[in-house]
Amino acid sequence: MKQRRRRIIAMGLLLAAALGGLVSSVPVTVAGGPPGDFDVQVVLGGNTRERAEISHRLWLRRRTPVIVTGDGGYTIQDLRARGVPASRLIHEGKARTTYENAANTAPMLRQGGYGRVVIVTSDYHAARALSCFRKVMPELEFSVCTTPAEERSAWENFQLRLRERGKRLGYAVIHGVPAWASP
Repeated sequence: MKQRRRRIIAMGLLLAAALGGLVSSVPVTVAGGPPGDFDVQVVLGGNTRERAEISHRLWLRRRTPVIVTGDGGYTIQDLRARGVPASRLIHEGKARTTYENAANTAPMLRQGGYGRVVIVTSDYHAARALSCFRKVMPELEFSVCTTPAEERSAWENFQLRLRERGKRLGYAVIHGVPAWASP
């Protein structure tokens, strides 16, 4: 009986966390409307085709350098094929996590003298990415440009957001990144 009660309580807490994650959406800039002024882009690995498309659109508007982190070089190849010159692309290939994306690009951003950075990532990942970059480099100004969510079903969005909430809690414990901070 006690074990059943614990399961019910655990499921209730999980459901509350999931619903809280869906209700409190993150205000981010979607692909159609890039952020205002920025000196450099940082494109995070994952969803490479979509993120490369967003990055290319941003590059066409501002012609700023593009740092690509944690993707094995696929986004670099895609951006080169779209006409972005190699001289404007910087590859950081060692990062395996979002926190490492921030930590590994920090020296590049500081040495480059960049003050305003736009992060290109997925909509569900934006809050954690922003929190990591702000934790590692509080002196810089960050905005985010995301891939659109409309291409996924409601169920896929729910699963992604639920998984992301768990990752944000983990990052809070492991890296001290605020779990529920708004961007």
